[in-house]
Amino acid sequence: MRKHVSWLVAATLAGALASGGSLPLGQIIDDVQCAADASQHYSLYLPSNFTPTRRWPVILAYDAAGRGRRAVERYKDAAEKYGYILAGSNNSRNGPWEISLNAAKAMTGDVDKRFPVDPKRIYTAGMSGGARVAMKLAMDSNIIAGVFAAPTTSTTRKCARSTAISRARTAWKYSTAATPGFRSNSRPTVWSGWNCKR
Repeated sequence: MRKHVSWLVAATLAGALASGGSLPLGQIIDDVQCAADASQHYSLYLPSNFTPTRRWPVILAYDAAGRGRRAVERYKDAAEKYGYILAGSNNSRNGPWEISLNAAKAMTGDVDKRFPVDPKRIYTAGMSGGARVAMKLAMDSNIIAGVFAAPTTSTTRKCARSTAISRARTAWKYSTAATPGFRSNSRPTVWSGWNCKR
């Protein structure tokens, strides 16, 4: 499986500064088609203060049923406040790994080509089966700074949103500081909603 994620390193490091084009800022865009693979789509959120003149941290989010918007909605408020780009795959879903890994490859490459991504502040996120994808990508790569992972929405219905926002804020505070050991070459930092109390 490691051969399938080697693209992540290449796509991220090879990206040049790009403009956001005419994409709207401060709102979720439901369907962005990947330029290199027309069969791959994702939802996108650019903070309202987005500008192509600096590098931005990004969260690549995955949903168990390919609902990119749902994955992006979970982090939108915190992304606006802390200045993160969000992308949620509309193709990655529970099932064969090949489908999710191809979706991740296409979305990562497209985001990297369109926007000035900070290669030291790339995160993955997901709930349930999406969390498995997020963890797999991070564990097979040495460029993912952290993972936001949570169990199924049915077990966290009362606290999933607040936990996701709280975890995201904590991560963003630490990721912007010079915290020793935060950026590990061996394993990413993981923030999980598994201990969320009802």
